[in-house]
Amino acid sequence: MARPYQQPREFLDDVLGLVFAVLHRQITVYSEVGFLGRHTDEFSGTFVAFRDVRAMLDGGRAPTPEALARVAELDAGIAADGEHLEARLAASRAAGAPVLLDRLRDAFELSPTELRCLLVLIAVETNPRVRSLMRYLVNDASRVHPDIGFLELAVYNTPALRDLMVRELAGDGALLRHRLIEQPGRRDDPFLLRPLRLSARVFEAAHGIDRLDPDVAAVAELVTDPTPMTDLELPAPLRDEVVALVEEAWVAGRAGLRRPAVVVTGPDGSGRRSLLAGAAAQLRLAVLRVRCAELPRDPGEVARLAQLLVREARLARALLVFEGIDALTGDAEQGRVDRIGVLDAAALASYAGPVAATAARSDNHPVRLGRGVVLIEVVTPPEAVRARLWQRALGPGAGPDLADRAAARYPVTGGVILAAAEAALARARAR
Repeated sequence: MARPYQQPREFLDDVLGLVFAVLHRQITVYSEVGFLGRHTDEFSGTFVAFRDVRAMLDGGRAPTPEALARVAELDAGIAADGEHLEARLAASRAAGAPVLLDRLRDAFELSPTELRCLLVLIAVETNPRVRSLMRYLVNDASRVHPDIGFLELAVYNTPALRDLMVRELAGDGALLRHRLIEQPGRRDDPFLLRPLRLSARVFEAAHGIDRLDPDVAAVAELVTDPTPMTDLELPAPLRDEVVALVEEAWVAGRAGLRRPAVVVTGPDGSGRRSLLAGAAAQLRLAVLRVRCAELPRDPGEVARLAQLLVREARLARALLVFEGIDALTGDAEQGRVDRIGVLDAAALASYAGPVAATAARSDNHPVRLGRGVVLIEVVTPPEAVRARLWQRALGPGAGPDLADRAAARYPVTGGVILAAAEAALARARAR
């Protein structure tokens, strides 16, 4: 029975062994049929020799029986290495400690060939010998990044798999769309020559590091254990409605379907964020809270961040919450670009997961998304509720008369009550 992975290095060692075998097999095949020139001088890898051109024009030479036996042996070893790696990944899942890269495969529903692409790129970026073999296989000693042509040799090396390659490594394929890999070169490069690079997030995941992408962490916070709405003084029907909407969006998203975003409006301190966090807690979801006021002004940067935000929300099984989303709406008079439209076009319109937002009054800057919007309004609590909030915030030392008088005099939200009570208590302690 396979053992669970105890350390990230064990997983990386198995990945390197598998990729070494894959490259060994392909180099053996190409050398045998004459498609791969042998490096014999300092100019090897900088040009294509005529003998190599002749072999390509002739369709290669017939492999020897010894070579065919060697390739069959390598194929059996590759299959065994792949089964061994999968067995240990399954054992890690069963032990309740899945490898981060395995979680990533599940979150983005990657195909076997898409996962194999990530494994190959991980090996190239972590091992200098693999990088040297990559340069030899593509006959380019100056190569910095692997390209699609290299993945064709290492992953999509049969006619049936080449059809998959065009779809899976296209710009709208899962690997590039979710920024699991990136294209550092120009988009107008020939398809097979487009360089590819593993994203830093996936590189860290392969090494057992699980943290938000630094660009995401600059504008967002991941709350893995959101606060339940046990003490939230909001009407039960309102709370139930929000929970039902988020749950429906989560279930539909698991089936690849999109549901409208839940936009909770109301004054500051009315409990908008707490309401959404409580709904996520009830459904055992994390919350990825995006501070919209801190998003960049440049639309291109917003579009890039939108893809990263969706990636992090999927990986963390999180409700994606845009706090103060009305700040992103366009305003021609103030020369403000509509960044909600950019978010929508870049990622949200195609994201099949739960999305929510908080906003001020909905009639000031109406929020529009292609997936639709359900508006939930949170109003200032009635006087009886405010009295309970004042009593709770001031503590047992304050008599009920004080709480009642404050509730009658100040028609404010729970957040304002809490802040005012904390300030009053601090002044009392100082005296």
